[in-house]
Amino acid sequence: MAESVTEEASKPGFGMRLAISSIARRFPSARNVSTHWLDQRLHGGQGPQSHSSSVKILDCRAEDEYNISHIEGAVRINYESSPEELLKLAEIDLSRKEPMDVVCYCSVGYRSSLVAEKLHDYVKKSKDAASTNLSVYNLEGSLFKWANENRHMVNIRGETTKFAHPYNAVFGKLLNSELRKS
Repeated sequence: MAESVTEEASKPGFGMRLAISSIARRFPSARNVSTHWLDQRLHGGQGPQSHSSSVKILDCRAEDEYNISHIEGAVRINYESSPEELLKLAEIDLSRKEPMDVVCYCSVGYRSSLVAEKLHDYVKKSKDAASTNLSVYNLEGSLFKWANENRHMVNIRGETTKFAHPYNAVFGKLLNSELRKS
């Protein structure tokens, strides 16, 4: 992490809490993980699965958003793609025996919850469902919460950055003003 996460920074404001709860109600089968959980997993901690599971991070934002900043190691995907296309692009094999946690994020969580729900439902219905060790999650509060907590991000050149694309004028207000970059 470039900077430490303060206790105050990890407590989202009213607008972010409202967005998170509204998105969770809209996508009930999209399971959420916290920014703290993902940060711990990326730096050697454990998560819902065993600590031996690998993590695949899917950035569900547009290319211009991804270019400004993303979580290091994230694979950018088009949230409108079919589940088959998403799995292929992210190089995820449902028949794999090793456990894998897939964490989806966007700006606030709407697009990534859509992808998480889409993948979750597809995996449940697939012929490999009984044997798959794939768990799909949405990152609660997504990149805006991650950035507001001063967690590590990189730009398209792989350089550390604190900035995030504000998505639009409305949702951009959920991102601390000093972090906004179009």
